[in-house]
Amino acid sequence: MKLLKGKEYQNFAMMSFLESISTSMHDIMVVDNDYIIVAANDSFLQRVGLPRDEIIGQKCYTICHNVDRPCDELNGVEHVCPFRAVIETGETVHTVHCHKSADGKPIWLDIASSPLEYRDGKVTKMVQMMIDITELAESFDSLFQSEKNYRSVVKEGKNIYATIRIGDPADSSTWELSSLNRPWCGLDLLDASYSIRELRAVQPEWSWKAFEEACLQVYLTDKNKDHVEMAVHAHDAHQAEEKWSVELFPYHEFGKSVGVQLVAQNITQDNHQHEQCEQRISNMRELLYTVTHDLKSPLVSIRGYIALVKRHLNAQQFDNAFEVAERIISVCNRMEKTILDMLELQKTGYLALKRELVSFKEIVVAAVSQLEGAIHTAGAVVSIDESFPDVYADKEKLMVVMMNLIANAVDHGGRDNLLIHVGSIIQKNGETAYYVRDNGCGIDPKYHDRLFSLFFKLDPGGTGLGLAIVQKIITIHSGKVWLESSPGNGCTFYFTLGPKSDIVPGRMFYI
Repeated sequence: MKLLKGKEYQNFAMMSFLESISTSMHDIMVVDNDYIIVAANDSFLQRVGLPRDEIIGQKCYTICHNVDRPCDELNGVEHVCPFRAVIETGETVHTVHCHKSADGKPIWLDIASSPLEYRDGKVTKMVQMMIDITELAESFDSLFQSEKNYRSVVKEGKNIYATIRIGDPADSSTWELSSLNRPWCGLDLLDASYSIRELRAVQPEWSWKAFEEACLQVYLTDKNKDHVEMAVHAHDAHQAEEKWSVELFPYHEFGKSVGVQLVAQNITQDNHQHEQCEQRISNMRELLYTVTHDLKSPLVSIRGYIALVKRHLNAQQFDNAFEVAERIISVCNRMEKTILDMLELQKTGYLALKRELVSFKEIVVAAVSQLEGAIHTAGAVVSIDESFPDVYADKEKLMVVMMNLIANAVDHGGRDNLLIHVGSIIQKNGETAYYVRDNGCGIDPKYHDRLFSLFFKLDPGGTGLGLAIVQKIITIHSGKVWLESSPGNGCTFYFTLGPKSDIVPGRMFYI
């Protein structure tokens, strides 16, 4: 057996090493200290898509990066050349590097570069083993982007996200709330931790007690809990309560339950809208019953009147037939008024308020003009103040108010020589009040509060809707409406309109 020594042994060792790497499933290449490839295995050749004779003798950065100099000498390249680090340190260097595939696509490699040969104490050859981790890198990149998007949504969204660490389950003073994404409950420092006991001191006791019980249940059972409703104060104990719906999830660290995570949604507005919706449904149900009755009764009357007209016509009693026909017309007019009032009530139930500077006198004159026929029939006289201050109001809705108040005086004045006056006065607080006054029979004070209720009516011929409509419209103008009256002394309806500063853009209102 021949004993190899010196350079002969080094050449034998190198050949044995190259033979051993040729069958490796990972990419391997050998490079000298001038970055020239001196050896590569089949796996590396397959990845770069070149035969061995086109690779050996080439610069590693030309084959791997398609550039003309070491990658860390190029501006804008983030990765330090691992071979240069091996030459400088003489030690194995581990890094993640981006190479090009045969079709030019970037691939990510987990690379280990090690010294292979030394001369005069310097590294002259290096070996590099590369493991393709492109799929893993893309997964991490996707995960990073998902986390980035999640944090963006959390930060910009309306929901509250936080973590509650539970120290001693039996002592909530050891619990801490942290990792807030947005200010909540008067807590503004998002990177701070807050004692639950301190937080609870300025929050509704009943609500936070239930909240703590829910947190404890999630912590002990390791199960989610949905929709815990709680009340909180936005900043301090003097502010109005807000309603929040909270979802709780177990929170783990290193496989151990350490607390709960919460997602809270403000449902204050939802509750308010739900209450409005419930009230609207209730009102509409009552409206349906009332209108059904108020339309059914006239239809019964009309059917009877028509039979009577036929009888008079058969007997050629034309005067009597004419008189009954007038009654039919009157009943039809009442039905029409009920339907129109009902439609107007629906309009005032969901349209947005559109306030602008308008002439109050023009509105009054237009209302009187439209009611001219009814005023003439009643033998009434309507007078108007010479001038009025302009008002900031919804012109169409204020027109409805004036027509209802004037028509109310005409229909229910209850006397001959009915006088109606529309005017305005300056109250003690400097606010202008507008009024419609008549010298009719008046209204007993015991009915004053109920007059504006939906469907309440003193006159069987009325619909009980007109004054309810008036009150709704005045209310959404941030104003007030009231009356002064007593039996035999006429009636005066007053109303005010709120200042421009009270306007809420796009404000909606409901019956």
